[in-house]
Amino acid sequence: MNSTSCPLVSSLTTAGLTCRTTLRIAENVYHDLCDVKDWRGVTWRFVAEHSLLMFIGQPPEEDRLVSVIPVPTSAQMSMHVLDMILQKCKMFLVEPINSIVVAIVEQDSSIVYYQLTPGLVPPPPPDTVEEKLTRQQQKLESRVRSRQHAESCASQLTASHLSTSVDDTFEPPLLNQVEPESNIDGDCWGTKGWE
Repeated sequence: MNSTSCPLVSSLTTAGLTCRTTLRIAENVYHDLCDVKDWRGVTWRFVAEHSLLMFIGQPPEEDRLVSVIPVPTSAQMSMHVLDMILQKCKMFLVEPINSIVVAIVEQDSSIVYYQLTPGLVPPPPPDTVEEKLTRQQQKLESRVRSRQHAESCASQLTASHLSTSVDDTFEPPLLNQVEPESNIDGDCWGTKGWE
């Protein structure tokens, strides 16, 4: 990877970041956040005295900023180190934060994101009875629609087969035996777009 190919790498080098591994993982995380995860307004901060690089951006469909710290898998991480990173991030951000995201980058450029918070975070509240009933009703309606669609397809198939067949026995045609001019809807078989 050519280090001058990305404006981010050039600006980080100008800011004093010279470690090639850190530049590589920074570029990978930056592109993942902007191009793959579609974050908005991704900026970076590099605090040379603490060797801390962080990206700050807004995930899609969220109205808060999130801080992301890129680290290689070779970094020695402990609970103490992670707590220090969280405290350093709090010092350099204007907006108060309760958590940060650590982006752990493997040598093959795969990235795993972990959200860190100080202490334990309570789980989200359980669903209310109304929410559970609504979800169950939606599942039931979906099953009913699916069953109605299957019955509709079967009745179309039966009507088509009976109108073209003199035989009293019903044998559904195989997919590769269905004639293109037949009136069987291709969607019923899930064959639309197979040709």
